[in-house]
Amino acid sequence: MSESDKKDVIDNSTEESISATESIEKIFTPIISADCCCEAIQPATFEYCQETLNLTVGDCAGIELQCEARFLNVGVLLKNVCRGRKVVIGVFVCEQEKHELKVKGFRSREIAVPSGDGCCNIRIDNFYFILPEKNFCSKRKVVIEVIAHYSSFDFCCPC
Repeated sequence: MSESDKKDVIDNSTEESISATESIEKIFTPIISADCCCEAIQPATFEYCQETLNLTVGDCAGIELQCEARFLNVGVLLKNVCRGRKVVIGVFVCEQEKHELKVKGFRSREIAVPSGDGCCNIRIDNFYFILPEKNFCSKRKVVIEVIAHYSSFDFCCPC
């Protein structure tokens, strides 16, 4: 078999596997439609030579916003952290539902503490959370829980 024949066989098998993958994705990839449309229809007609037109859309029934959300940006202050170590921080956003706290979001990050002597305080910012909202005009109370621990050690594990 010549080199060009081998190349044709490889190219054809690649095309077949790509088309098979695409077919599988079409079958198994769910399509979810987010009905976030905020629509109102109001005809507007400009008369001959009229440059401006003032009107209010949604005058009678109003227009209700859809798919609103709240944005939460959490910062964490860690005190007395050993320098030159790595720390893992996990931030939970929880909300009271009936008689228990339910987790609404979780983010984590590993950071390297700057080297030096002694301990220091470190602030880690920008743990972002998006909280979908059904009624944006109401109060919403969430609870932030933080877990942090060292993730680098100067000794060998006996396990």
